[in-house]
Amino acid sequence: MSFPDLAFDVFMQTAQGETRLGSICCAKGKDTSYGTGGSDKAKGLPAKVKVILRSSVDVAKGTPDETAIYSGEIVFPDVPVRQETC
Repeated sequence: MSFPDLAFDVFMQTAQGETRLGSICCAKGKDTSYGTGGSDKAKGLPAKVKVILRSSVDVAKGTPDETAIYSGEIVFPDVPVRQETC
């Protein structure tokens, strides 16, 4: 099976609505990682949220190597929110 390059806008959805967390892209056959940038974003959130990856031509245009991307939406329901305590 062959997979295309990936380019997504990343959203979090709660009962209060949807919030854009950022974007992520990955060239076919390459590794990547993603983080939201800190625990402050987790304050006041429920124990679980829905995470949505929506394909984005604009994100793909920001990279010189991506020429064809997956088109669609990937939904991860009930993603645990980790509350950091410092």
